[in-house]
Amino acid sequence: QCRPIWPHYYANTQAVIFVVDSCDRERIQLVRTELGSLCSHPDLDDAVSVLIYVSIMMLIQLLVLRTLKYMS
Repeated sequence: QCRPIWPHYYANTQAVIFVVDSCDRERIQLVRTELGSLCSHPDLDDAVSVLIYVSIMMLIQLLVLRTLKYMS
């Protein structure tokens, strides 16, 4: 996994894009922990912008499939 090497790239970072798979509910707690660690790291002070991108389309597709299955 490449997560342990993330801090090596934090120095002089101006922005972070954090992508979350909204369908992977098993890893939501891990995502929360990693995002907390990232935001509290001393090399990523208040000047860093964070964009959290959640893949909602995958969630919508899952809900549609569940609805179709329920209706049949």
